[in-house]
Amino acid sequence: MENMNSKSEEKQTGSSTIGLLERVRRTPYQSFVATLTVALTLFVIGAIGAFSLGSVIVLNFFETRPQVVGFYKPEIVPTTAQIDGLKSRLMQTGKVLNIQYISKEQALDIYKAPFKDDQILLELATAKMLPATIKVSAVDPRYLADVSELLKSEQGIYLVDFQKDIVNALTRWTDAIRQVGIGVIAVCGLIAFVMIFVVVSFKLVFKKDEVEIINLIGGGRWYIYKPFFQEAVFYGFIGAIIGWLADVLVLLYATPFLVWFLSGIPILPIPWFFYVGLFTAQVFIGLGICTVATWVAIRRYLAR
Repeated sequence: MENMNSKSEEKQTGSSTIGLLERVRRTPYQSFVATLTVALTLFVIGAIGAFSLGSVIVLNFFETRPQVVGFYKPEIVPTTAQIDGLKSRLMQTGKVLNIQYISKEQALDIYKAPFKDDQILLELATAKMLPATIKVSAVDPRYLADVSELLKSEQGIYLVDFQKDIVNALTRWTDAIRQVGIGVIAVCGLIAFVMIFVVVSFKLVFKKDEVEIINLIGGGRWYIYKPFFQEAVFYGFIGAIIGWLADVLVLLYATPFLVWFLSGIPILPIPWFFYVGLFTAQVFIGLGICTVATWVAIRRYLAR
């Protein structure tokens, strides 16, 4: 008996799948347009989502780099006690994340590194010519101004390089693109919603007589409208797969350029769980758009 029930369920599942594919095949153009619209929408959502996540990582990277650099006068060589005292005063503020002191000799080594093949430039530079520096990164970019003022008040420091403007510009840039991205996602989502709504409404009108007959012989609403939701799930799932594959291909194609452009920033290679999370999110969004659009179309049809 259990085997018979199992076979019956398998048969119903198989016939349901065949019926779904048959319904999609009967209206190929509408199905193609609906699936393509969902795929393009999810591709855009995935691309903007990947960019937003990447921009946050890049921004966090720059925010944790030494943002304030104090330069000692070239003729001054601070003692260990002076450096330790400055570090202590900076850390006591609770606004400093990291402090790095670079002596004149270390500055000379840094200078020589890119010019190791140019003997003339190497001979011209000496440790006495270069200033000792102290680099400070803040716990939060808001504290950079305070750290800068403290360094300016330090005896022997004649110049403070304050990079807050760079961080602010980067923040404004990423925020602007993120806002534009949200607008683009909203427009694409609306277009996908309207497209699914139109396709389902068209099919409801096309099958008006069939729906009325099933309704007259006692067919429940779920039995009548379940095929439309099944098609919506089909559009959403296939669209998610296509959109995800397009995002993956674009990311893989752009990886060599990103490796060069983001050299030194720990963002690449992209971990596998990012792709899994992206696919999961796109599936849920695709199914959500298609299901809600179908529900609205059916509600509108029933209200007529």
